[in-house]
Amino acid sequence: MRRRTFLSLFGAVSAWPLAAVAQSQANVRRIGFLGDFSATFDAPLLGAFREQLTRLGHAPGSFDIDYRGAEARFERFPALVKELLGTKVQVIVAPGNAAALAAKSATATIPVVMIGVLDPVGSGLVTNLKQPGGNITGLNSIGLEIEVRRLELLYEIVPKLSRVAVILDPDNPVDAASAKLLGAALAAMQGRLLTLPVTKAGDIDRAFGTILAEKPEALLVLSSRAYMQTQERLKDFVARNRLPAIFPDPYFADSGSLMSFEENDEDLYRRAAEYVDKIFKGAKPGDLPIEPPAKFNLRVNLKAARAIGLKVPDALLRRADQVIE
Repeated sequence: MRRRTFLSLFGAVSAWPLAAVAQSQANVRRIGFLGDFSATFDAPLLGAFREQLTRLGHAPGSFDIDYRGAEARFERFPALVKELLGTKVQVIVAPGNAAALAAKSATATIPVVMIGVLDPVGSGLVTNLKQPGGNITGLNSIGLEIEVRRLELLYEIVPKLSRVAVILDPDNPVDAASAKLLGAALAAMQGRLLTLPVTKAGDIDRAFGTILAEKPEALLVLSSRAYMQTQERLKDFVARNRLPAIFPDPYFADSGSLMSFEENDEDLYRRAAEYVDKIFKGAKPGDLPIEPPAKFNLRVNLKAARAIGLKVPDALLRRADQVIE
């Protein structure tokens, strides 16, 4: 239980016997949470997760979330998992492949609920989606399909699109597969893919230089989020150079980029809470089927489109979940 919560409750229960207070603390469910960034960054998603647990009958104060954030340094996950195991968490929530793989390496007994993982079978997390077995279950990502959808959205809004730049992590096998698929799709339409590898903050300057030299007509950023350590600079570069860009994060469309298209993270986190609820009620994670995302978000920024000189088709606007004027 968090200190602030405990202090707020203490006045109301000060008359209780100390044994009752100790028993109350012992009954608090402990949930370990591995985040890509920080608790502040993930606050809306953590809020959705908490709210869903409450709707499922877990009263505030009956569970505690112990958050560990990697601050975009995914190599920190093994140490963060070890910290969580040291606090005796009863379940670990692991968004993304890096966090889920670190959790799998660290424990074969503590239940792990993954969120938005690409190809759980191919990445070695589980052997079967319907009957995962072991201690891991949760929600996967639709994977490469979503990158093709983003390319299709760019084709709808950018006339005569032939050259598309892609920011990717060359050490991520999923990014490599995505780039291969996108390259083949563009080649079939007489287009060309320009790959921009980014593994560390300094690589973004090289990527910017390549964009300015090659002058692609659009930019597509993959779901691995190789860009996250430099997201502010990337956002400013796209705006300054009036570059049509589509991102896997609504932050960019909300703050001035042309489009974002992504799986609905809040819905995924609510559904992750349902997995945790089932585990708390006695279900074995290996018996819970891994499920795909059910909702997606398309945001279109009309102000950015006007600055670039693009006309957004009415059909695309009607499909958008949010249009930013």
